[in-house]
Amino acid sequence: MEQLIVNALASAGQIYLVGAGFAIIYLSGRFFHFAHGAVITAAAYAYYVFNVTWAWPAIISFVVAVISASVSGAALELLVYRPLRNRKASTTGLLLASLGLYVGLINLLALSFGEQTLTLKAGAVAPGIHLINARISEPQLFMVAMAAVLLALLHLIGNNTLMGKRFRALSESHALAGVVGINIDHMILGGIVVGSAIGGTVGILTALDTAIRPFMGLQPLMLGVVAVIIGRGQPIALGASVLFIAGLQVIVTAYLGLHWRDPVVFLLLIAFLMLRPYGAILKKPS
Repeated sequence: MEQLIVNALASAGQIYLVGAGFAIIYLSGRFFHFAHGAVITAAAYAYYVFNVTWAWPAIISFVVAVISASVSGAALELLVYRPLRNRKASTTGLLLASLGLYVGLINLLALSFGEQTLTLKAGAVAPGIHLINARISEPQLFMVAMAAVLLALLHLIGNNTLMGKRFRALSESHALAGVVGINIDHMILGGIVVGSAIGGTVGILTALDTAIRPFMGLQPLMLGVVAVIIGRGQPIALGASVLFIAGLQVIVTAYLGLHWRDPVVFLLLIAFLMLRPYGAILKKPS
């Protein structure tokens, strides 16, 4: 039982970080940035190049790889999304562009590094950290701690700072935000830079915990999107939805098998969309 709880917490940490990064980008830009999955994966490959190929120290490789993720996100915004918005592209158009970017970037990574699995681990596999009669790996523990800190920060910033108020205004309406003097382009760019940095961190920690594969960013991204839809992207509600999803995954895996873990989550999403399309946790908007 203790190991199941720890597994759920580890999964929740990863899903929350991916979901939070995705939510920041979505709420600022008002579109589904599915190329975020490619940014997550690219950060892991960047860390591999810096740390394994070029033999840079781990901490320097980590920081530079996270920065590269932010730069990648900013490049997508400046070179693709902003020009499309300036041409009055619809949210559907932005979504299709994002999907095209994801496919193109993932295939570019596969072409550059091959489709084989790459590992960042050397020597014997570490047994992990002993925690309440269970074990958790160091990358997983770091993701859980980071998720808890990020949840608190997003809640505090969103409710107690001018930047948080501007962000909430932007998430409600770009038109109204522009009327009150908010620089929409700057806010969207800032959102994708921050969200990409969070996603890049998840990609690197996941690679350190398991391995690097071209499609490694897709599964956590989809679970993060489910959590955002259910929790409406709000920090506390997102945390609650993530804990529910992670707990459900662990229970389904234990009793039905690993192959049922993700399908049950998406069936749950369909049920929530049918019953509460405005979000499963928040009250119905007036």
